[in-house]
Amino acid sequence: MTLKALDMDGDGDSDLLFSDRKGARRGVGWLENPGGAAADHPERWTEHTVGDLNHDGARDIVCPTRNGEILLFEGHGNEWKIQTTPNPFGVPHGKAVAIGDIDRDGRNDLFHVANTGRNRATPGASWTSQRPDKPWSAKWSVTDVSGNVGVKFDLMELVDLDRDGDLDAVTCEEVDNLGVFWFENPLY
Repeated sequence: MTLKALDMDGDGDSDLLFSDRKGARRGVGWLENPGGAAADHPERWTEHTVGDLNHDGARDIVCPTRNGEILLFEGHGNEWKIQTTPNPFGVPHGKAVAIGDIDRDGRNDLFHVANTGRNRATPGASWTSQRPDKPWSAKWSVTDVSGNVGVKFDLMELVDLDRDGDLDAVTCEEVDNLGVFWFENPLY
C-alpha cells in the first residue's frame, strides 16, 4: 500500500493518493480534501478511483503490482489512459515505484523496488529509462541498482538527499535487516 499527499484536483490543498494491492478494493484512488474546517471530518472526504477522474490537471501515476507488471496511469486532461509495462528483471512482486528523471536527460524514468522472493540472482531495486522514441513503452532500458543486497524492499521515495543535483532513492529492506537504505545516485 502507498499513501502520498498530492494536490490531485489543482485546488491548492493536499489530497491523498493511495494504492491497495491486496485488499478487496485493489487499485489506485484518491481522497479529495474538502478544505477548511470540513477537512477535519473524514466522512467529508470524497473518494475517487483513478480512471474516473473528472478534473483538469491530471498527473501521471505509476503503481507496482503483484502480478509482474507496473500499471501506468497517463493523465490526458479529464481522462486516464491505462497501460502496463513488465517489472524490471521479471520480478513478480513489485512493492513501490516512483517517477523521476534519474539520469537528468529530460525524460522521466522509473525507480522500482520489489520482493524478489529471496532470489538473490534478481535485483530488488532497479531503475528504468525511457526510450526517447517511445515514451511509456514496454521497451525500457533497465539498470540494476541493488545487486544481490536485499531481497524485500518496501516503501521508497526519490529525493536529492545529499543535495548534489540528482535524485537518490531512499527505501527500506526487511528480510536482510538492512533497515532504511539510501541508494546514492552516482551521476554527480
